[in-house]
Amino acid sequence: MAAIAIFNSKGGVGKTTIAIQLASEAAASGHNVLLWEVDEGADSSWILSRGEGVERPDLDAVADARRALADFVRPSAIPGVSLIAGDPNMRRSDNFLARLWQERRQAHWLHRLNEAYDIILIDCAPGFSEANRKIMLLADLIVVPTVPSALSMRGLLRVRHFLTRHRDGRHPPMLPVFSMVDRRRSLHKAALAKYPAWPTIPMASLIEQMAERRAPLTAFAAGSAAREGFRILWAGIERKLRHMGLVEPVVQRAAAEGLPNVAVAV
Repeated sequence: MAAIAIFNSKGGVGKTTIAIQLASEAAASGHNVLLWEVDEGADSSWILSRGEGVERPDLDAVADARRALADFVRPSAIPGVSLIAGDPNMRRSDNFLARLWQERRQAHWLHRLNEAYDIILIDCAPGFSEANRKIMLLADLIVVPTVPSALSMRGLLRVRHFLTRHRDGRHPPMLPVFSMVDRRRSLHKAALAKYPAWPTIPMASLIEQMAERRAPLTAFAAGSAAREGFRILWAGIERKLRHMGLVEPVVQRAAAEGLPNVAVAV
């Protein structure tokens, strides 16, 4: 199982659309995916529930063992993707979330999720809350959506600085992703020229329509150039996770389990 956090301390960087589309791409590649929204805005939950009511996690009940976090997992509008919905009162539960993540490797609540999912995507709120700090320290990979602007890049540098200081000097498991890119703008072109290896997600009306349609690009614009950027991004993440030994190739796992092989476009 791999835990991937989607985070930038700066808001308005396209985090929600990246979290949803990565979940869709991972599921399309044959993985069992859980999207956990740890954001009081609950935008991902609103899109993926298509307006239907979803049960919010009762963190107090989880804390005193009356409920398991897995009890709040629900199907989403994306086949192969399950959801733990965000809660508008999440900020009040920040200290509890921090304790929860501090015990991530041993806690019984996550063991049940480990057994059920290959990929857990954590859609984090902006800001350096205590919960976000714990998530960043314990996630296997941190995807940092970054608009090619001074303030957004500053948010990226804050994440890098935090990880470098708190992960024993090891290279932070961080993947910057240029988001909402407009190649007509000189500042954006300069940033892309400076960091040509960073994945790029364009500013596109189709991506904006994900909220209007309450669906990922995979559902209504699978062959679009906008979707291609996400497909390439997920393929790179999946290769990284395989190299880290956190996920198996889907074809390899299918053979081991005696299941039919599924051709996966990458």
